[in-house]
Amino acid sequence: MAKISNAAGNAAARAIVERLHAGGMSYAEMGRRIGGNKPIDASLFSQIAKGKPKGASYVDALSKVEKGETVNFQRQKGAGTLRKPPAPLPGTEQFNYRSKKGNATILKGLKAHQNKFVKWNVKFKKVVLYRNNGPVLNNAWVAGRLPRQWTAADLIDRIENPRAGDNWKPGDARAALGAIAISSQSDKYHSASGPMEVDVYTTD
Repeated sequence: MAKISNAAGNAAARAIVERLHAGGMSYAEMGRRIGGNKPIDASLFSQIAKGKPKGASYVDALSKVEKGETVNFQRQKGAGTLRKPPAPLPGTEQFNYRSKKGNATILKGLKAHQNKFVKWNVKFKKVVLYRNNGPVLNNAWVAGRLPRQWTAADLIDRIENPRAGDNWKPGDARAALGAIAISSQSDKYHSASGPMEVDVYTTD
């Protein structure tokens, strides 16, 4: 997988900021829309607009602002590394510890909860955003979910019996959960590689 340079990410952020500003949105408003209860200082977007190398990690959030979507910005540390995985929803039952291997553990947990609805989080070595050769996140967690009305039993069948176009081997739960998580959010993610850890939990 080719990784886009930080310079390209910064350029993409600069272009979005310039379009938003040309359309009448102030830098302060960008900070409010992205930061929510903790607005990001307007000076950051002014610096991005001037070509300062500070925009690569904000491309996703800025793109959502440009589309008029609600932004839940998750600050990063290092080169695109998320601070922590998304947390299970309150009141849910997490039945699988986070594991770097765990295919057998994941399937065992799913089989013990076959009539339950489940969600999961997958940690990837790399996640490509938006498009081929787009901005890259390293060591990023992605949340996955089942299609409506699917239970754990349906997910087990999908893992053990890949369909045409599925890119995992039968029984490779980690790869299957990673592929489903990415494909179900194609508006956010283009592709990902190296699923490293998975946690799974039940939900209503």
